[in-house]
Amino acid sequence: MPDQAACKSRRGVEHAERGAAAAAVLARHLPDGYAHPALREALLGVGFIDAADPQVARVLAEVPAEQLLHLGRSWAYEAYEPELVHAGLELLCGRATLRDRRNVQMLGLLSRLFGRGAFEVLAGLDGQLPAILWLADRSDSWGRLYAVHLLRQVEDPRARSWLLRQAVNGDYLNQYFAGDLADYLAIHEVLGPPPSMMGWSTIWGACCA
Repeated sequence: MPDQAACKSRRGVEHAERGAAAAAVLARHLPDGYAHPALREALLGVGFIDAADPQVARVLAEVPAEQLLHLGRSWAYEAYEPELVHAGLELLCGRATLRDRRNVQMLGLLSRLFGRGAFEVLAGLDGQLPAILWLADRSDSWGRLYAVHLLRQVEDPRARSWLLRQAVNGDYLNQYFAGDLADYLAIHEVLGPPPSMMGWSTIWGACCA
């Protein structure tokens, strides 16, 4: 059995190293202009970046928001490399406007690659729960996990209805959230006593395994 604590620690170190590398690249090249080709090439060497990483966030805080929005759109909508599209979505988080909604939804349809980023961008747009639910309906694999995680944080009957009726769709990865979601939604109160000694959350989770 792998040492889970060691694995978690190693992942933390790798994330910190990647954040430091991304921050160094951005600090070196962003002053030269958002379209500088050296920035694109250097970021491809770093891999996926996380704009919420403290080291990256400190660098981005020194760049005008309009420049980051322009760069985010350029990468997200025009780049061919998944790393740059992901980086573009990261830059759009908290900066996107309503004109970005449809493009972000389209990218989110590639839910395995860009589901998390797309949902995070949409979550930053006011009044866009219908857009989030539209994408959630069409997401699978890991994208559906991101949809469930986001909608659990939304205080709205429409979000709860989707979680109750549509979140579990038979995908193999449903097993990662079905049991916990059943407890969160209090399925046992809706359905009454289970037909066995097992709880409803256990039964629902077993059906998705």
